[in-house]
Amino acid sequence: RMTGLQHRWPVMADCERGMGRPEKALAMAGEPEVQRLDKAGQVEMRLVAAGARRDMGQADAAVVTLQSPELASHSVQPWT
Repeated sequence: RMTGLQHRWPVMADCERGMGRPEKALAMAGEPEVQRLDKAGQVEMRLVAAGARRDMGQADAAVVTLQSPELASHSVQPWT
């Protein structure tokens, strides 16, 4: 975060989940930094956000979070 590089943003959010702070991870998923990620990074952040929702007992919201064209595609992508 100190370097200004956003590519680690999903990893940092997942660390928040690992430390028992899914609310913080979910907040990070809504930050402007996510829009600066490449497509693979945005998909990774979506996966982290879905996991955070599951951690918070919001299974239905986690499923909705995973509904995106990138994750529904049948073609091989870097994140599949």
